[in-house]
Amino acid sequence: MSTEAKRYGLFLGIFSLLSGGLFYATGMTEAGENNPVQSVLSIAVMIVLFILAARDQKKRQGGYLSYGEGFKTMLGAGVISTLFSLIWVMILIYILEPGYVDLILDNSYEQMMEQNPNMTDAEVEMALGMTEKFVSPGWMVIWILFGGILSSAFFAALMAMATSKKRPPFVATNEDPKG
Repeated sequence: MSTEAKRYGLFLGIFSLLSGGLFYATGMTEAGENNPVQSVLSIAVMIVLFILAARDQKKRQGGYLSYGEGFKTMLGAGVISTLFSLIWVMILIYILEPGYVDLILDNSYEQMMEQNPNMTDAEVEMALGMTEKFVSPGWMVIWILFGGILSSAFFAALMAMATSKKRPPFVATNEDPKG
């Protein structure tokens, strides 16, 4: 993994921890709900840091960066930041909001009743049972890892297209082979 992936993954991870804590502490995000402002801000910061990582790697490689190198660097940064997001969620559900799963289930119940007030008790019970399985801490880890890596790969693919600059044949490089 390149130095840029590690550095910018750490920056993005710290941002995730700080923004999650700030949004939670100020009440802008309630447990069990997503805040669109936080989501848009996180995506914007991720894109900026991915571009900065690619820029630094390109500079280190004499102004050239292949699509594959850029993609790997940005994906690496995204994976590192996903691990920080995972840490934030574990702090949230085990320390700050021990009843987090119950809050999600309550929110799910309210949304089900709003969208379909004619649901039978059996249907509600079945739906909440499925929801409960997928919001257990174990499943949350899987969803966070899957979602974080998938979204990082998506944005890394786009940003790698925008930041790559192919090295012409026979051009010498001063690239450090260790990355």
